[in-house]
Amino acid sequence: MATYPFVRYLFAASTTSCLVTCDILSSSATILLQGISYTNDVTKPTIESIKPNTTAWTNKPVKLTVTATDNVYKEGGISKYSFFYSEDTWQTKNYKEFTENKKVYVRAKDLAGNISDRESYTITNYDAEKPKATITLSPTSWTNGSVTATIKMTDNAAIAKYTINGTTTTLDADGSDGITSKTITKTYSSNTTVSVSVTDAAGNVSTTASKSFTNIDKTAPVVST
Repeated sequence: MATYPFVRYLFAASTTSCLVTCDILSSSATILLQGISYTNDVTKPTIESIKPNTTAWTNKPVKLTVTATDNVYKEGGISKYSFFYSEDTWQTKNYKEFTENKKVYVRAKDLAGNISDRESYTITNYDAEKPKATITLSPTSWTNGSVTATIKMTDNAAIAKYTINGTTTTLDADGSDGITSKTITKTYSSNTTVSVSVTDAAGNVSTTASKSFTNIDKTAPVVST
């Protein structure tokens, strides 16, 4: 049996047309086309929403999920999605995870190849950077009084709480106040070690800052006779 090239038949209906492709396997083959039904779709799909899995501060990937609809097959008519900020890359899943704060553009493509208008969502709640803590002691020379520890805490996003020598103080649990810097002082009347750690609203914990001092001396000297 000889195989012949594809033969294309163009059927017209009103002002729209449908291209039907047939593979002819025999020169004497009879092709019966009946009850042909088609939809000529030139309408762009619509992006209804772009939603993150969380809007709170997080150090885990932010997942964006897109809901898009099509005029022909509704949600089932969407074949691909594009999440991009520099290059347009298509994928079949309607979600994508991001580990960076940025403006993400989204488009949807339907089964007919029509592409939606571009919509966007700006991620601003991702934070994987640890906060920092420093300790400064004064005085550092011998004293019969007390030593003051000046503790400075900083974060790029929002400080949630801090712990000094095992005692935790909540400053701004959800980071809604956006406190990025905090300085406190603690006064000690005896020699000790000061240890501080800071936790930000995304759950990142600083490296523990620690300083010891032994320059407090309240013991009077003894005079030998």
